[in-house]
Amino acid sequence: MNEYQTDLGDPSLLCDPTYHTLLQSLNQKYKVLTEEVSFGELEFFFTKVAEPNDVALDLDENGELLWQPYWAEDWESSRALCWLLLEHDIAGQRVLDLGCGLGLTGAVAASQQAKVCLVDNAKPALAFSEINCWKWKAECQFDVVDWKSNESKIGEFDLIVGAEIIYDDEDWPFLSEFWKRHLKTTGRVMLCDPYRKTGREFRSWILKHGWSAVFRDKKIPDFERPVNVVELQKR
Repeated sequence: MNEYQTDLGDPSLLCDPTYHTLLQSLNQKYKVLTEEVSFGELEFFFTKVAEPNDVALDLDENGELLWQPYWAEDWESSRALCWLLLEHDIAGQRVLDLGCGLGLTGAVAASQQAKVCLVDNAKPALAFSEINCWKWKAECQFDVVDWKSNESKIGEFDLIVGAEIIYDDEDWPFLSEFWKRHLKTTGRVMLCDPYRKTGREFRSWILKHGWSAVFRDKKIPDFERPVNVVELQKR
């Protein structure tokens, strides 16, 4: 099958006209690629941007980037979080996929009967997330959220997950305050990154800002090296 064919997607869902129309619109703008992914016994179709560099062309009328293009990457850390989620019983919990990107992590959470809110500040990310969560969309909501703003009305969560969101140390104070506002008293934050320099530095920084933390060097199936896992709870 031609990887740029318009009717890519989950073959079992292409008969749904709403799904098919959304998929077509994304394919026309970005060109999509769909592959089957598996995490243990969980298997489903994952649709992503075929050429992530193309999203750098999302410009406003002044030629400025509408949003950072990172949402379009199929991050290894997102896949690592999927494996980590399967280690926990999250059925019935409210889960926030913060900086959801293509929605892979949120889809796995929803497949485990969690109530999932997928948020990003890039609108196209939410469209891809909706496609990838389609089988579980009754358990999902999708919102444009900027973690630097204190105006979000998404409520509180049992679990907040984030892949590749601690790479910029200027974001850390905003993230910490965002988590404090939106995490239940007994809730957890679970983060993953590929041991970037800032990811290592984040470990010592977060302990000084009102959080209890567990740090793990986690080996993930089929990954060449361990990933940096950070789990936080309010003090």
